[in-house]
Amino acid sequence: MLNITLVCTDCIETLLPMVEAAMEQGMVCRLHNIDYLSKVEVAALTLLVKADCLIDINTGKRYQAQPGFALLGIDQHGAASTLAIRYDNNG
Repeated sequence: MLNITLVCTDCIETLLPMVEAAMEQGMVCRLHNIDYLSKVEVAALTLLVKADCLIDINTGKRYQAQPGFALLGIDQHGAASTLAIRYDNNG
């Protein structure tokens, strides 16, 4: 499990490398203080990780979510929500 605690200056760009690593390893990724991201950023992050694969524009490397990957958002009050989950290779 990968636990990431956001600070008020974090944005989607700072999260992507850690989320990509969790996707590739099929890990559960918990984003604490998810409410520091805007609703647009949360929606964009959710759509990105639900895509067939992510491509790093700098390296060209492709990242695919492996079985077991889940992205959870936890707000400052401890309320959790599932943003994305991958059960098997079929999504």
